[in-house]
Amino acid sequence: MIEGRVGRSTGSDEQDDVSLKVDDYMGLYLKGGAEIADMLFPYVLVGFSKADLIMDNETPEEGGFSYGFGADMHLGNFQVGAEWMMMLDEADYELKTTTVSIGWRF
Repeated sequence: MIEGRVGRSTGSDEQDDVSLKVDDYMGLYLKGGAEIADMLFPYVLVGFSKADLIMDNETPEEGGFSYGFGADMHLGNFQVGAEWMMMLDEADYELKTTTVSIGWRF
């Protein structure tokens, strides 16, 4: 399946007196997995991410290859999920995300 995402960051990081925050991001990913016992869906994803960053009063825009893995559990219409993704792997920094989600399926 093909999945598109758009989001904003809620946190920032500082290292060697350099502050880095993701302002917003978007991506397009190919997501594949297998349904187990009609309730668990482990998956991997690969694709492209673009992020607008705030780095010490500069606002660079970075983009590149992304990959990750996760799983969704369906309990009737209720869904919970967890995911790890390497969004950007640049020479000076790595942008990794960890996501926990809950939802209601219609």
